[in-house]
Amino acid sequence: MIDVLLPFYSATLLLSSCNYPTIGEIHFTLWTLVKNLYKQVEISNTQYIVANSILYKLEQYFELSDEATMIATLLDPSTKCSIFTTEEITRTVTAIKRKLIHYNSSLTLSNINNNNTSTITTNNQTSQSQIIKNRIDARTHIRSLASQFLPTNNTHTNDEIEKYLLLAKEGECDPLMWWCTYKETFPSCLK
Repeated sequence: MIDVLLPFYSATLLLSSCNYPTIGEIHFTLWTLVKNLYKQVEISNTQYIVANSILYKLEQYFELSDEATMIATLLDPSTKCSIFTTEEITRTVTAIKRKLIHYNSSLTLSNINNNNTSTITTNNQTSQSQIIKNRIDARTHIRSLASQFLPTNNTHTNDEIEKYLLLAKEGECDPLMWWCTYKETFPSCLK
């Protein structure tokens, strides 16, 4: 039962103690929990009913993910495209580009109308003896659990979004501070 419930303890500790909660972190954590439950359903005869019941409910919540959630997850420098399939990456990058084009054209129209210029982030096995005491331990546990489910893909071309995606994932970081640091590198993304 510990193998089924320990990730939920980590997720609760991680998300409830976060200084900068983001929808991307929630999406990543929920994705990890769903993948782990699938694994538990496959390998556990005794905990199958509990894991399957939790999985059923989590899948309902996970289906509520929308385009904004996917964009937020992709733009979180500590997650980026790590949990997405190639199709999901393409769809999300396309959505970001579409929003940037729409935003830039709205900004241009606004500038023309107003006559001014605007300017505008191990261990793969859970053991019963593992003690998770704080947010850092919880994040490490969720990230290490997720690592066994991450797809291995990601090839992109040269525009600003693709340049961002080619950067290595960040570890523990505040996404807002990360984007402040890189605002001149990715000006279109921050408009």
